[in-house]
Amino acid sequence: MTVFYLLSFVLGTCAGSFVQCVTERRLKGLPIGGRSRCDSCGAVFHWYDLLPILSWFMLKGRCRYCGADIPKTSLLVEVLMGSMYGLVGYVYGLSFYTVFLWTVCAVVVSLSIEDIHQYTIHDGYHVCLILIRVFYAVINRERVFILFAGEALVVLLFIFFLAKAMQFLLHKVCLGMGDVKLLGCIGLFAGIEGTMLVCFLASFAALVTAGILKENKIPFGPFLGGALFVVLTACGGMVYCIH
Repeated sequence: MTVFYLLSFVLGTCAGSFVQCVTERRLKGLPIGGRSRCDSCGAVFHWYDLLPILSWFMLKGRCRYCGADIPKTSLLVEVLMGSMYGLVGYVYGLSFYTVFLWTVCAVVVSLSIEDIHQYTIHDGYHVCLILIRVFYAVINRERVFILFAGEALVVLLFIFFLAKAMQFLLHKVCLGMGDVKLLGCIGLFAGIEGTMLVCFLASFAALVTAGILKENKIPFGPFLGGALFVVLTACGGMVYCIH
């Protein structure tokens, strides 16, 4: 079990490095494929420059070739996803639910990076989450999936009208459509009750973070994604916990 936990952590750091790279390239309008390069000098990184976590510390957070700083966010994403993968691997071992949660983690972290940088969540992330959830339901032959789909639609419509009402009353956008759609996807995973729990956890964490940072505006997607991960990990199975 300990060995699998460690392997899960290592896999998570590799996945984090990949997710960070692909997301950053897409946001910058760069090709997804190709060798990794230094943003400052353009030098091509070799495999020993790209070891998750280890390379950052061995290079002291700087490019081997020009000495430019390597963003700490790269290290943070690798540690974060390594921890998430390791936690899931430790709790559930080698199972289909583990792989399912790992996939959800990758999507959630990627959309969080985009939301932090641009305050937007691309529709492709919503599509990915829906496909992951449908695939999980098909593999497990969930008879209650239609119920989840119905509850997801209720969540989506309720949040949509709530967001529009808040915008009308406060004369500003309080909840973006990317977050509205994400909550609809969360309803597909956790149902109405689970979505309420996710909203509570995400809102509480966002308020605390905004207070600490003294910011009036912060991206909500990372908090929703993080809360979804917490709920799904704590539940140990969506259907059996929520319903």
